Amino acid sequence: MKRRNEGKSIAKGPERTTAGGGGAAMNAGSRFQQQVGAVIGSWLLAERPFQQRFDLGQAKPEWIRFETEAPVDDMLVGTSDGGFLAFQMKTNASLSKDLGSPFGKTIAQFVQHWLSCRDGDGTLTWNRPLNAQVDRLVFAVGPKTPTTVREVLPAALRLKSQPGGGQLNKEQQRAFSCFEACVQEAWAKATADAYSPAVAQSLAALINVLTFDPDGSERETTIATLKDVAQEKGDAPKVLSGLETVCLELMEQHGGIDRQTARRKLLGRGFTLQAPPDFRSDIDRLKAHSKTTAETLRQYEVIDAADNEPISIDRECQGAIRDAALGGSLLILGEPGAGK
Repeated sequence: MKRRNEGKSIAKGPERTTAGGGGAAMNAGSRFQQQVGAVIGSWLLAERPFQQRFDLGQAKPEWIRFETEAPVDDMLVGTSDGGFLAFQMKTNASLSKDLGSPFGKTIAQFVQHWLSCRDGDGTLTWNRPLNAQVDRLVFAVGPKTPTTVREVLPAALRLKSQPGGGQLNKEQQRAFSCFEACVQEAWAKATADAYSPAVAQSLAALINVLTFDPDGSERETTIATLKDVAQEKGDAPKVLSGLETVCLELMEQHGGIDRQTARRKLLGRGFTLQAPPDFRSDIDRLKAHSKTTAETLRQYEVIDAADNEPISIDRECQGAIRDAALGGSLLILGEPGAGK
């Protein structure tokens, strides 16, 4: 199997800028990438499964990386099922057979990614043959994207990828024709292997075209998710802003986070978070056990005199212990009978 453009990524588009010509469009794209990252990050922090539209069952995000070395490079997400989701994001893209268009560039990156995984040895974790049961190539688009991309194309891909295929209507056939034309041209540029229609069908089974509206309805949904993360539910919008800032920094650094790192970064910015969900039931049981123990031992804490007045004994350590308890968590050690 001969590969063309070996070691290169094809049709990756212009680099992002922060000023000058095209800066506004590039900044809008970066902002969208940052916001989608925060949406996925909220599920990571809350240990929530991917939304049903990803069709990944109960799989949850385990880590996120930005601006990766993969051909589909905007964001890479590892899942609890051992899968990988590679995201390419466009605020707006129209159907086109032109490989140089935003749509064509994205499809070309999907082809390059599929080939890199097909021929990969797993040394980068993600570069192994893709499995439609656990892996996804995600085309994330904004709400202003035409319905031909947001709705018609994903319907066509679903029909084409199902066993035995499916009958496409005229609009769906046009969408799939644009998709397959880009796949075929990108394939010819990337490899000397003969093209087969089965390639487009294999890609169709892996691709999710998903609309994200992080400034609209998705924002409230994400805030609701983060209410299970913030110590005070009213702080969830601030936690979302903090998470977006973390995502922007990771984009600039080509960095990544797992659940623990995400919590550490937010805590370092002064946000107060609940204990991770995995430990909450344990903490609740410990609190209940402590309360029951305290109530059981309460009768032994007081010595009554003949006039039924309690006798108290002052300990030298009481003041220090009280101050420590008011200041946070503490652990008291001492010999038996020392008055713990």
